[in-house]
Amino acid sequence: MIMTGRPADNASPLPHDLRAPLRAAEADLEKVRETLGAAARGEATPGAVKEVVTQYLADHHSAIQASAAAVGEEVRRQTLEELYRWRAQLNTQLEAARRAKREPER
Repeated sequence: MIMTGRPADNASPLPHDLRAPLRAAEADLEKVRETLGAAARGEATPGAVKEVVTQYLADHHSAIQASAAAVGEEVRRQTLEELYRWRAQLNTQLEAARRAKREPER
């Protein structure tokens, strides 16, 4: 498989069972964003921001951690795939160069 840098339309490095918890985490980010915006306008205290962020992390820590691990594993897999492909390509080129050296010039 040749990696293009773009995921297939239905490709996802995340296990299916993580998608719903991550959608929930994404939805709950709205409350964090709103609180940060309120703090920027002077309408929320640093304590309120800390509380919202702390609660967000407590609620979604396992989903965030699991998704980070899944993405890391997918990156590792793709990197190894590319390295093996490059190694095979290099071996092919080196073998061709060796054959060319052994053959007398005509």
